[in-house]
Amino acid sequence: ELQEIVNTLLATLSASQQERADAEGINGGEELDCERSCTCAKDQTSLQFQKLSGYAVALIKLMTTEDLPLPLRQGAAINFKYLIHQCWVAKQDRTAISDQDKEIIKQNMVELIIHVPPLVR
Repeated sequence: ELQEIVNTLLATLSASQQERADAEGINGGEELDCERSCTCAKDQTSLQFQKLSGYAVALIKLMTTEDLPLPLRQGAAINFKYLIHQCWVAKQDRTAISDQDKEIIKQNMVELIIHVPPLVR
């Protein structure tokens, strides 16, 4: 699962427009409707992963892994922030991040802020 997330984030950095569009979940050049479902992020990358338990925790792991390329870590940070913004609380048409994942996020937030480089925050 983590490797799939890495591969999708890396594909968003591809020079190939089609590969980027596929990874970002863009159909026919138009973004999916982000207001209707938490299953799509503004940066569509997490489209296929957001409903999976542990997705936010996986993004934290990617942000804090020092030997990963900086652009990949930045992509993980963007997806993490958007996921938290859109899915922390369940809304009528969106599922919320699981309580278990929320607890892990809360426990790691200070360490995340302290140890992640400013370019990734």
